[in-house]
Amino acid sequence: MSGPKVVRIVTREERIAIGQRQLAELDRCIEAWQRAVAMAGVEVDATIAKTTAHRTKFQMLLADDKFMELGQQVASEVAYLKSETERLQEVTIQAAAERKVNRLRLRENAVVLIKALKEKGRNENESLLARLEAVRSGQGEVTDMEVCLSEALRALTPEKNEVMLTDVQHALAARLNEPGEVTTFDAWKTVNAAPRDSRIHRIYRQLAELELAGLLPAASVFSERLEAVEEVVDMPTRNLRLDSLVLDLATAVCEAKAEMMLIEEARGLVAELSVREEVICQEMVAQLEAALGARDITALSVRLKAAKDTHAAAHKAATAAARRRILLEGLAKLGYSVHEGMAGVWAEQGRIVLQKPSLPGYGVEIGGNTEGERLQVRAVAFSTDRDTARDRDVETIWCGEFSKLQTDLVKSGGGLDIEKALPVGSVPLKIASVVEEGHEQRGVGRTQLKR
Repeated sequence: MSGPKVVRIVTREERIAIGQRQLAELDRCIEAWQRAVAMAGVEVDATIAKTTAHRTKFQMLLADDKFMELGQQVASEVAYLKSETERLQEVTIQAAAERKVNRLRLRENAVVLIKALKEKGRNENESLLARLEAVRSGQGEVTDMEVCLSEALRALTPEKNEVMLTDVQHALAARLNEPGEVTTFDAWKTVNAAPRDSRIHRIYRQLAELELAGLLPAASVFSERLEAVEEVVDMPTRNLRLDSLVLDLATAVCEAKAEMMLIEEARGLVAELSVREEVICQEMVAQLEAALGARDITALSVRLKAAKDTHAAAHKAATAAARRRILLEGLAKLGYSVHEGMAGVWAEQGRIVLQKPSLPGYGVEIGGNTEGERLQVRAVAFSTDRDTARDRDVETIWCGEFSKLQTDLVKSGGGLDIEKALPVGSVPLKIASVVEEGHEQRGVGRTQLKR
């Protein structure tokens, strides 16, 4: 048994809203994961089917009011999907960076082969030289570029009756790490698998990150800057410009990641608001989707903040109203006098006192704003001129009623937990005046609150 208490109340409506937010977050993560899958080009049909089955199961858990089980399982699924999304994004970035490095390697190798073919000086190589020039300038698909280089290597391979190599061919053989003959194209690719300057690979990775973020124009501008740097012969100047490019790209990537976080947050809010029927929610969804479609980051930031504030205020008000309603309905079932307008008085004054006709001279006070989860509840007396010997019995009765109230709230899908309680009789009963609370002191009958 206990006297005055600090309690924490959660309504079924609140838990449903939490469950809906969890499912909305899951849907956003599924969409992000599917985009990552498409970019990485991997086969995940079995995983997609499994994820779809999980999503259906989670919806059933919410419908069955299994809120705790729902929260735990959704949290686990979200964590998995986020981890997989990050892994797939990294696969995409690495693959894109390797493709860029490969193109650079092919262009550099074309320069060597052009020089070797010109040294060989055969007329039949004119067409091949023209194609190599296209490779050197970065034109064409990688497959076509590799075919061209492979043909050039075969053209440079000494015939059996050739016993001497030119100086250029010796240099080429040395570049290919062979003792004295031109190697195969596959071996050549292995030897020249990465650029000599580690900054180049870093730049290509950063370019891939910009492309993943959908910032293709920005990536194109930086690619042009890199091509200009590659033409610089003076090494000190080249190094300075490479360092500058690395720093500028790092800033751009950081900004791109911030934009993506903002976009993902907006998508999450859109998913959450889309299940709401209120006009204001649908208006906010339309505004956010318009900014997302135009990728207007400035407008998106402004609209996201406004939508979050509006949604939070609406949710807070709805939750507070639900708490007031559920508590007053519960007390009405216990025999306390509940009249129309009490919820409004409680919201306005921050506390309310209820009478019980079967227990004259005593009542219950609920203090605290229902916009917060915590409330103070206690038995009170209405007069100093009373038999105080009854006070302890009244507190004991109230504690029993409070336990019944807890049970009813749990059955309805809510919860009422005690966070702090004083022993029965540890403090004198507070003297409260129903008139001060704005209610008539009739204490006759009770009415069920309208939903």
